[in-house]
Amino acid sequence: MMKNFLSGILLMVLSTSHWVFAGHPSDKVLGAEMMHGTIEVSTGARVPEVGAELYADVMDGYNLQLMVKHFEIIPPIKKLLASASGALLEGHAHLYVNGVKVQRVYGRYLHLPEKLFRPGINTITVSLNDHKHATWTVKEVEIQTTLTIHVGREPLVLNHYSSSPILKRPH
Repeated sequence: MMKNFLSGILLMVLSTSHWVFAGHPSDKVLGAEMMHGTIEVSTGARVPEVGAELYADVMDGYNLQLMVKHFEIIPPIKKLLASASGALLEGHAHLYVNGVKVQRVYGRYLHLPEKLFRPGINTITVSLNDHKHATWTVKEVEIQTTLTIHVGREPLVLNHYSSSPILKRPH
């Protein structure tokens, strides 16, 4: 019985492409591999923070809410129109589901359709990026958050990881 239990756990871990990310998930989009690199937050700059909450949508899939501090999520075109205060870092976010890049994010609220997920364990990762797509880092640690979810079960969110110090919270 214990052997079957351990085999089941091993199978679940191996079948899940990324449990909690220690680095950047794959940037595979339509079979293409994209590596954007990283960019270090300057010494003395306020360190951006990111966290996320996920809620079941009554019609389809889930709604993701990003919580961001010390970072302005804006489309690149806005940079031309915005006044350059220099107070906050800016850029956009990248959304990954199960290690595959789904889209760029230019706001704090997203709808994630059910079709993005497989039955069982899934991961949702959001990284903060500059407008050249490099992921912001602090001491070589990428600024990102990951939710591990179990589709069809309660609680939905099994684990919440954030590289941000203030927005970390146990799940």
